[in-house]
Amino acid sequence: MDPVTLLVSTLALGATAALKDTAGTAIKDAYAGLKSLIEKKFGPQPAVDALEQKPASVKKREAAEEDLVSAAANED
Repeated sequence: MDPVTLLVSTLALGATAALKDTAGTAIKDAYAGLKSLIEKKFGPQPAVDALEQKPASVKKREAAEEDLVSAAANED
């Protein structure tokens, strides 16, 4: 699995978990930290925000991957 696919999968899983009322603080904090790191390194990523709203969407995952590759996240 390439790094961007792994990153997007992690974001989707984190968003899914963070949206649940039963998610622990550690999960929510880890997800927020990962998202913050992405924004600091690569700038705002609208597709990542969209993925957060619909983490199960294949199209949202593909869009997030495309944007992160365009931002050279796969080279970092």
